[in-house]
Amino acid sequence: MKIKLFEEFMQDGSEMNKIMNKEIERISYWFQNGSFSLSSTPIELSKSTTPNASTRSIITKFADSEFFYHMYVIFHIEDLENCEVIIKKYDPSKIDELNGGEPIDHIDLTNDKQIKVNDLKEDLIMKEIDKMNNKKENPDDNKIEVPKEKQPPQAQAPAAQGTPPTGEVPPPQTQAPVQGGSPPAQNQAGGQTTL
Repeated sequence: MKIKLFEEFMQDGSEMNKIMNKEIERISYWFQNGSFSLSSTPIELSKSTTPNASTRSIITKFADSEFFYHMYVIFHIEDLENCEVIIKKYDPSKIDELNGGEPIDHIDLTNDKQIKVNDLKEDLIMKEIDKMNNKKENPDDNKIEVPKEKQPPQAQAPAAQGTPPTGEVPPPQTQAPVQGGSPPAQNQAGGQTTL
C-alpha cells in the first residue's frame, strides 16, 4: 500500500477544496434559480472545516411544504472523481430537537462511491427525493383476513315500525285482523290459531 507524502496529501486537499467549492456553487444555484427554488427553501449550506481531513462533506439543509431534509455530499481525498450522497428526511414538528431528531427516512446514493461528481445533478436529487416521499407502506400488508364464515354477524339497522326489536320478521298473516278486535292469537308453535 502506497503512503502519500505530506506535500502530495496537501495538494490533493487543495484539489478537493476546489471540487467542493464548485459543488457548493452548483447546489446554491439549485435553490436560487433551479427547480429546487420552486419547491424548497434552503436553510443552511456548509462544508466541513476540519483541516487536512481525508474526508470532507458539504451539508445542505432545506425544507419543502411537508418535510425537512439534510443532504450530505461526501468527498474522499483518495478518490476525487466520485462522491457519496446521503439524504435524510425529518419530521418538521421535531426540528427543535438535537439535529432535528431521528430521521423518518433516508436514502443513500453511494453505491460504493460510484456517483461521479459530474453526475451530481439537481434532477437526480429531486427524483430520489420524490421516490422517497412516494414510498408508501400498505397498511393492509400486516392485516389478517378472517374467513367470511368466521366473521361476526353484521349489526342490524334499527327496527322498522311494526318489526319486533330482535330484528326478526314476523310471519305473514293469512287473514285480516277482525275490525275493532284484537289480532289473532299465536299458538305455542308460533302459528296462528283460528277463531
